[in-house]
Amino acid sequence: ITLSNLRSFSRFGQVLQFQKENRAADAEMEKLRIKARHRGQIVRTLSGGNQQKVSIGKWLAADCDILIIDEPTVGVDVGAKQQIHQLIWDLAGREGKSIILISSDLPELVRIVNRLLVFREHRIVGLAAQSTLGNMIAGVSLLLYHPFEAGDQIQLNTPKGMQTGTIESVTLGYTILRGGEDEQIVVPNSVMASAVIIKIGPKVI
Repeated sequence: ITLSNLRSFSRFGQVLQFQKENRAADAEMEKLRIKARHRGQIVRTLSGGNQQKVSIGKWLAADCDILIIDEPTVGVDVGAKQQIHQLIWDLAGREGKSIILISSDLPELVRIVNRLLVFREHRIVGLAAQSTLGNMIAGVSLLLYHPFEAGDQIQLNTPKGMQTGTIESVTLGYTILRGGEDEQIVVPNSVMASAVIIKIGPKVI
């Protein structure tokens, strides 16, 4: 836990002050509810959830104002996942930390983030505020996994029948098509995600 900030626990930058270091480690273990037999237990012998907490605690001990947390709940059980979610909320809400959370778990993101940015091939392809996140999982999937973009001509086989048009834009909530006779077709991404989509023409320049 103290490894990222050893200078704060050393005298003249060389001699470690073990009592000060131990007090800091104990405080973070209590704060994060890390379950271990003792502070000297090897981290890899802890459960997956407690290992993740140690990783977070390491940077909290360094008093960072901005934390980048990458896939914090991979390989942990449901109980540990809920604890980590609560920890992230507390860091942002009670302690004023700025959290950049990177995750491939879409339901997790919808539950805990205030703003969602979707990246594909190093570009931002979607953005949503917290108030609209609940209905955005299908839109995120669409933006990440369907290789379509504005200008592509597509044909959709949906429950309402066949629809053909040129994509005008793809947002997190809807895909907007331009059909025949300049008709605008607004298709919810929940429909787009479950539709059979065929690309029938190249992007129009």
